Amino acid sequence: MLRAINPGRGLRRHDTAAVAADQLAQSFSGLPDGITKGKVLAAIKGAASQLGIDFKIVMLIDVLFGYTHDLDWQATHEPIVWPSNEELAEKLGKSVRQVQCKRGVRTAVYAAWAVG
Repeated sequence: MLRAINPGRGLRRHDTAAVAADQLAQSFSGLPDGITKGKVLAAIKGAASQLGIDFKIVMLIDVLFGYTHDLDWQATHEPIVWPSNEELAEKLGKSVRQVQCKRGVRTAVYAAWAVG
């Protein structure tokens, strides 16, 4: 397992799911015309059970989408958010430990996006 430095947060695991997510993020060129972040979120929610994405992960994705703006989803921007675990825990009504599942979120979002 590789480790990558995330400024201000120390070392993070960097595995094959992280590499795939990084490649996906680098290739992002905005949402197609007529597709909004709300439609993307609805598609993830609608396909979650078929993709094996746990409901708790879907709720976390929903909260993360809430941090983005419509402009973030256009070709000249990136919908990247990185709230603290403490902030996520508060928004989800969970403990910090319960929201420390970024690898699961990254894999779930990658799978949902790859299915299209």
